Amino acid sequence: MEKLNIIMSLCTKKYAKLVLGEMIQYCNSVDVCFVKSAIQCIGKIALKYEGTTPDCVEALLKLTESKAD
Repeated sequence: MEKLNIIMSLCTKKYAKLVLGEMIQYCNSVDVCFVKSAIQCIGKIALKYEGTTPDCVEALLKLTESKAD
């Protein structure tokens, strides 16, 4: 989880979409706690950085659809 905290502390508006991509990749981990934290980070990105909300929502929807299969 420390890795996610460090990434989020370094995240800026300029790199928010890049960090979002990393968080999406982390959601495929087998560690449930790590995935939960990555999902929370996606929510934080959506709230903190203007213009990222649609991408974050789309990513979360895709994740829920892929996990439902």
